[in-house]
Amino acid sequence: METTSPESGQLPSDADLIAWQALLRHETLQMIKSGTFLQLVHCPELSDLLMHSIAMNNEMLQLLHQRLRTRIP
Repeated sequence: METTSPESGQLPSDADLIAWQALLRHETLQMIKSGTFLQLVHCPELSDLLMHSIAMNNEMLQLLHQRLRTRIP
């Protein structure tokens, strides 16, 4: 993406405008996602659900390790 200085008098190409628009949209969505996640984490119900999910994933990993140990000599 080329940049043009305001003094050059050149207008940015359509491709440059599309690239800047995509970058702006991407960065805006990242900010929204981060803010939303932070709000959700402060919710006690979600914190409990997240802890339960982590515990279930941990249990699943332990079961997977046990199963692999019984299949691999």
